[in-house]
Amino acid sequence: MDLASGKACSIPEKERVRIQKLFPKRKVFSSRFECDGDVENNVKYTNTRETAAFVAVHGGTSRAEADKVAAEARAKGFADANVRALARAPPMRMAARHFANSS
Repeated sequence: MDLASGKACSIPEKERVRIQKLFPKRKVFSSRFECDGDVENNVKYTNTRETAAFVAVHGGTSRAEADKVAAEARAKGFADANVRALARAPPMRMAARHFANSS
């Protein structure tokens, strides 16, 4: 459930925390990929643009449940809330090469 969007890195973590308090029983997450220099916590999501930021709330496991969460989000002031299927992108794997000493 996409609640808000903007330019890449434009939605601060404190905004995600504020929204999490509005949805205490649901996971609220945001795109912060390559925003804070914290490589260990960089997460990419599928079905999104890398040039845009978003904050979202988990809408559930069915379309009917997601539609209810969307209505709840709109009632809480997120007029542009929309249902969208997102998933974490698979992690990037670093290829390591071993070079034998040929001398």
